[in-house]
Amino acid sequence: MAPKFSSEQEKYIWLNENTNYGSSFHAKGVLDHILSLQMHSVCDVGTGRGTFCRWAAANGCEIVYGVDFAIDPRPPSEEIKYIKAFSHDIPLPDGAIEYVTSFDMLEHVLEEDVVPTLEEFSRLATKGWIFSIAYWQSVGYQENVGDLHPTVKGKDWWYDKISKYGEVNFHDKYWLVTL
Repeated sequence: MAPKFSSEQEKYIWLNENTNYGSSFHAKGVLDHILSLQMHSVCDVGTGRGTFCRWAAANGCEIVYGVDFAIDPRPPSEEIKYIKAFSHDIPLPDGAIEYVTSFDMLEHVLEEDVVPTLEEFSRLATKGWIFSIAYWQSVGYQENVGDLHPTVKGKDWWYDKISKYGEVNFHDKYWLVTL
């Protein structure tokens, strides 16, 4: 049985301190499309250990931010600006970057924070968002922290929320929103 945590954030702090959680590279299937965009600036929200941020910096992106509310990047990088923050309250100025990326993170956001998170994505990005969403309950770490996906909803539910911010296109399992 999972220990009791007083907040969602505490679950991820426990995972940060006790596991290698956040190391997956969920963006693998959309890298060719991302390269075609010739991004100059990106903010990866829910970056975990910073795998996508390192890839973006190594592939020509000049300004790279990684945002996570609990997981620390490993290894840290001087060329990437890591910010510890909630997805709905990122301390960057309006229009600070071209693209927001977020791979298998939105299902981790509490339902009441989904719209504020999407508003934050819209506030930050000047060109668009690229992300993926898991539509199922989490399966890893259940015994340690319980469920990690508080907002498991179908594609139509997510489309209704997301389509208010721009033109939505799908590429395999990835969402592309053009502002």
